Amino acid sequence: HLLTSAATPVTIVSSGDLHSYSVPADRLKVGDVIELTYSGTFKNNSGGNLDLGFRIYIANTIVLNATSTSVTTSANRRKWRATVEIVVGPTLSEQATSGTFYFSTASTATWPSMQSTFAGSAVTALDQAVAHTIKAYSSLSVTGAEIDMVLNSAIVKLHRA
Repeated sequence: HLLTSAATPVTIVSSGDLHSYSVPADRLKVGDVIELTYSGTFKNNSGGNLDLGFRIYIANTIVLNATSTSVTTSANRRKWRATVEIVVGPTLSEQATSGTFYFSTASTATWPSMQSTFAGSAVTALDQAVAHTIKAYSSLSVTGAEIDMVLNSAIVKLHRA
């Protein structure tokens, strides 16, 4: 079941939201899997190396956090991609998250290589009776640094148990 798909490019300079989606109340059931897929391009035009972070929030709580370290300055645009799965559990300890963050080190002609993986229990339980906002966010390790990060695609799917 496709919940949403956005193909309009969104550019982030410095840190900020890449995508947001609200899951309606009573939509989630125990055992459901929320699948998130994001992709785009980026260019580090900050003048120095920095760490690029990618986070997923649910209801303003970080549930996934990935970091690509020492991203070099480059005039070339490079590809990035993130895939995330959240399994809705009856309790916090039975709810699971996993994902992979990819980015290319050369140019948009180079497919992204795996940079970071993450897995574990979510830090917040998903109450199935209320609406939840899922947000993708990028962050930088250097205060005041600028990176041109473009979101080209955001797909949110719900797989029924």
